[in-house]
Amino acid sequence: MGWRHNPLLWMALFMIGGIAAGHLCSLPVSAGASLAATAGLTVASWLAGFIKKNPKSNVLAKTQSWLVFASFFMLGLTVTICRDSRQTTQWPDGEITMEAVLTSEPVVRGRTLVFDAIVTRASADAHLPALVKLKVMADARSKRLKVGDGVVVRSSIVPIGSGFQRKSHFDYRSFMEGRGYSGETFAHRFAWQKRRVSLRSLSLIERTRLRLATLRHSLLERYRQFRFDDDQLAVLAAMTLGDKSAIDRNLKESYAVSGAAHILALSGMHLGIIYIILTKLFRSGRNGRNVVRQLVILCCIWIYTLMVGMSPSVVRAAVMITIMVVVYVSGRNPMSLSSLAFAAIVMLVANPALLFDISFQMSFAAVAAILIFNPPLYELLPPPLLFRFSALKWLWGLATVSIAAQIGVAPLVAFYFNRFSTYFLLANFVVIPCATMILYGAAVLFLLPPLAHALSVVLVWLTAIVNRYVAWVASLPGASIEGIHLSAVQVLLIYAIALCLLALYKKIKNLKSRAI
Repeated sequence: MGWRHNPLLWMALFMIGGIAAGHLCSLPVSAGASLAATAGLTVASWLAGFIKKNPKSNVLAKTQSWLVFASFFMLGLTVTICRDSRQTTQWPDGEITMEAVLTSEPVVRGRTLVFDAIVTRASADAHLPALVKLKVMADARSKRLKVGDGVVVRSSIVPIGSGFQRKSHFDYRSFMEGRGYSGETFAHRFAWQKRRVSLRSLSLIERTRLRLATLRHSLLERYRQFRFDDDQLAVLAAMTLGDKSAIDRNLKESYAVSGAAHILALSGMHLGIIYIILTKLFRSGRNGRNVVRQLVILCCIWIYTLMVGMSPSVVRAAVMITIMVVVYVSGRNPMSLSSLAFAAIVMLVANPALLFDISFQMSFAAVAAILIFNPPLYELLPPPLLFRFSALKWLWGLATVSIAAQIGVAPLVAFYFNRFSTYFLLANFVVIPCATMILYGAAVLFLLPPLAHALSVVLVWLTAIVNRYVAWVASLPGASIEGIHLSAVQVLLIYAIALCLLALYKKIKNLKSRAI
């Protein structure tokens, strides 16, 4: 697996250890002291490398390596302490009057309408702007609300997830706080009104994200002009625009049970297809490594990432594509564990709370497992056989990637949701090709308006196939093994056993090759 050839991987692991230590242990360390320790270790590691006379000196080399790893451990501890010490929004117990602007599509949940809103001004002394989950009565007046609308609300704000019943290891409150929510509130029918609000308290990035959210809303409205039923529209919106708000509980359960829920979350597959489309659009002669062209494509990728909400999986994919472009232009291998580790370091420095986000964990676990386990799995069939039958090569490649990704995410799914999807391979054989065609079709639908109606018919047909097929797989006997209860230690042991089996396989393979 080349762990010694991936120092960034070890740096990321030590940084994760520092974040975990800062999160789990109440250490009596100030942000200034931890920052000074990080700087000191960094300088010490640099000096160790500077004074090293003999490149083959093992003592100095090991000393420098451990100093670097210790500095990354302290970096993880520092960013965690700094995040915890930042001023957070403390809402008063009573009612307050606040101005807010909608940032997500309103969704009907029973008798209420639920949406995200950024509070820009409040009668209480609070650290603003602040993101809250806002609920109002679902009536004719509230159903006219849309992204970008301003509201004035008089209500009391409670901690996010106060009424959530925790039935597994999934901590909804920590999950929502990690994504920036500071509370939630319910406004009665006469306790709110639509009004234009000031956006002066928002930063440039927040205003940009708000404008892009309104753009996403307009794109969703274009989808609604065509003949999609509710489930088809919900899946199409999730796969292309990152909006999963309209997916109802039954449909979400079908995708989860069948093992196809990953296509509803924007990730590397989705951004990879968008990158290919942009590469075709911005083609500039035969020079495939044109720097200006690649910069334009990366700007489009990051604008799309901002528009779809910047979920951890799509940010990871955007960072990976950025690294891939930089490394590709320099003529090196763009896809490696080092690239993945660098993406993790960048994201965790920006927000260490992402380490405990399920989407972040599953996204990185899936990609890491594909990089580690897919090559040896693919080698199980002899290359002459694969080259002889192109269809078999395609099917085998799809199967090995699906199995490798499942090795990465299955322990986490069992840990958080107490289940294992047994027919994930059967589901992916149909869902992934259909999802790819849907993504290409949606891109052409927006880029070529004259073909929109014809393509909408194709998209209706494809999304209907995917939904029905997923429902059929989920209905098969034994489609999901329920009631699995794993501890965090057991999850780590499963990963360790998988890596040990891989190391044993490679050892046996090397011995056989030497014997021959």
